[in-house]
Amino acid sequence: MGKVAILTLMGRFNYGNRLQNYASEYMFRTMGYEPVTLNSVRPPYQELAAKAIRRLKGWETSKEAIQNPRYNAFRSFDELMNIENVPLCSKSLVSEYDFFSVGSDQVWNLNLMSHRTRWFFLDFVPKEKRVALAPSIGLDHLTYAQAKRLAKGVNNFPLLSVREKRGAELIKQCSGRAVEVICDPALAVPVSEWRKIKSNKLTPTTPYIFAYLLGDDNPEAHAALDYLTRELNAPILSLTDRSASADLPAGPAEFLSLIDGACHVVTDSFHASLFSAIFETPLTILHRQGDAGTFSRLDNLATILHLDNKIFGTPGFDYSLSNDFSDTHSLIRKEADRFIRYLEACLAFYPDCENRQPYSSIASL
Repeated sequence: MGKVAILTLMGRFNYGNRLQNYASEYMFRTMGYEPVTLNSVRPPYQELAAKAIRRLKGWETSKEAIQNPRYNAFRSFDELMNIENVPLCSKSLVSEYDFFSVGSDQVWNLNLMSHRTRWFFLDFVPKEKRVALAPSIGLDHLTYAQAKRLAKGVNNFPLLSVREKRGAELIKQCSGRAVEVICDPALAVPVSEWRKIKSNKLTPTTPYIFAYLLGDDNPEAHAALDYLTRELNAPILSLTDRSASADLPAGPAEFLSLIDGACHVVTDSFHASLFSAIFETPLTILHRQGDAGTFSRLDNLATILHLDNKIFGTPGFDYSLSNDFSDTHSLIRKEADRFIRYLEACLAFYPDCENRQPYSSIASL
């Protein structure tokens, strides 16, 4: 069995990156590979400096995080995956894996990851071992320096994919290379698998509106939630991706259940919208306040899954259509099929591709 290294974001309280990480491992495993998610660790002197900065800024320390119930829920979910701590960009890793997969999530967002470009562009890995699996740029525009770094970073991937149309356009503009737009790996995993790993321990047994908001204080959220609480006569259950004492101690498994069990989801989150579509939970999508440049990912998702009528404030928005998923299932299957074809094309570059198992779970989506 071949081994694949997965490089992605490892957020302490980020539901989306934990769930897409699980999806990536699931897809490689079903295709006959042993996936290993690599968590890069700092050298000891850098870790001491980072701890000092956290203390000075009043951020939560590692010890405090371990005592946080939500952190422990995330750690429990991580036990479902194969995660290894490794030195950053160590060339000794190259011989241990048949290939290296980067994505999905915003690993190519050069506002966020400018200090980790060698890691996320796989600069330490031979060209023939590199796979770009639905990475996200998450930006609408690039500076000159960012465009130059992006062009250099993508140059040595045999094939290229990204998660949103705007990201493909930016790569084409700065490098001249064609890029395939594919879905987040979470869409390629059967809904039965997501329901198998979800946890109902925090999910109310009575109707509730699930509000998952990542941006700043949002007038759209106030308007939508005021209307829905009156119409549905249901309370609001709120969650963020930050460490807040008032939030539920929900990990990714509980997050899935809270979306699946809600009578309505109100969100500015890409992954909350994606899983609402997978579970066919009534949905209202908001524009994120304070981070407008990230909406290209949500806009692309809404386009490919025909969720445009669920985006608050747009001409086609209609609350009465929030539960209309009449063609969503077939569209998800179409996107999953495209994702699998792209991944199989990537794996065909490698010597052991004849030992790969064909992916057959798409029929169960």
